[in-house]
Amino acid sequence: MKYFLLIASSILFTSCNPSPNQKKGEVLESLDTVSKMEQIQLKAIPETHSPKIDLDAALADELDDHLTDLREGVLGLCCYDLLEVRLNYDYFRESVEISEKDSMEIKVYRGGKSFFKTYYNDHPKVMSVILFSGRLLENEAIANPEIQLGMPKNQLLNLLFKPSPLFDKFTQMDIYENEYGDAYTSYVFAGDSLAEIHFH
Repeated sequence: MKYFLLIASSILFTSCNPSPNQKKGEVLESLDTVSKMEQIQLKAIPETHSPKIDLDAALADELDDHLTDLREGVLGLCCYDLLEVRLNYDYFRESVEISEKDSMEIKVYRGGKSFFKTYYNDHPKVMSVILFSGRLLENEAIANPEIQLGMPKNQLLNLLFKPSPLFDKFTQMDIYENEYGDAYTSYVFAGDSLAEIHFH
């Protein structure tokens, strides 16, 4: 498999770099070859899906992979790759605020009763946009169809976990970005349905 990917990468690289004598039609043909190679490469890599988590076993194991914890009705676990809300940016209006503390530029997105805030972290080891606050109260704000406000609690939990009687014991699920726990997303339940989503 490694050899196939190496050969495919080599073909892609040479196809993308036309020689000075190559004509426009030949360049387009090369690009078409690149597209075909990408399709072959995608088909050659098998899809992998994470198995569903056994919640009962994870809570019993102090060293489980997801750092699973249940306290006072709040289930906490790691990490964002388990379940992540995608935002529908078309639903929001963007504005800019300047932080009084450090004059940092904060982008604020508002749509209906929902909002979220981001800033750009320019630390050399980060260099990315950070979502640090927000609350989603309308489905129009959410881009992924498998996560919808009002959906049954068990339907959301079944995306991650094997069925468990413990589902009835919590009113909120916090999924942390990583093991440090600085940022997390809260899925807040009201009765047996998902009521709102918060970003911290």
